[in-house]
Amino acid sequence: NYASLCIELGDYEQGLELFKKSAHTFESQLPATEKYLTPTYSNIGASYAKLEQYDSAMFFFQKALDSPNATMKTKGLLIHNMGEVLYEKGDLSAAQRHFEEAITKKQEEKLLHFLPSSLLGLAQIYLKLVQPEQAKSFLEQSESVIHQYRVKKSMSELDDVWAAYYEHVGDFEKAVVI
Repeated sequence: NYASLCIELGDYEQGLELFKKSAHTFESQLPATEKYLTPTYSNIGASYAKLEQYDSAMFFFQKALDSPNATMKTKGLLIHNMGEVLYEKGDLSAAQRHFEEAITKKQEEKLLHFLPSSLLGLAQIYLKLVQPEQAKSFLEQSESVIHQYRVKKSMSELDDVWAAYYEHVGDFEKAVVI
């Protein structure tokens, strides 16, 4: 849809307005449109996150999570997104809890190809907490899942976090090679 295209092209404000209009339309036509509310609220939350309006992002991610038709798959992804927002806000302990919960939900639902993003989130937290061995453990787990399930989307993020890890431990030669 056009709102998603706006977000993809970096026009977050326009995408946000279109998603909000969609939500208003769906809310006014309940219960027939209830199934569309979870993804719409999630998209609104993602739009706010892109705009660095983290409190609004959390509000809409929570609203999507509380939606009666949120599936286990959706819940795992929403909890992960909330972890990312909390990480950006600097609330590392809350972000850690959210990433751990997202991993549990993804494992329960056998959505293993979605694991790397949450594992990488935990690696980044441990780098910020100056616990490189913990970070390395999550990087290795993420790398294993990425290669096992051929998750191309996560490869560049993995490289970025490995580079940050090598910088952190002072191995600048490896950091540059990645």
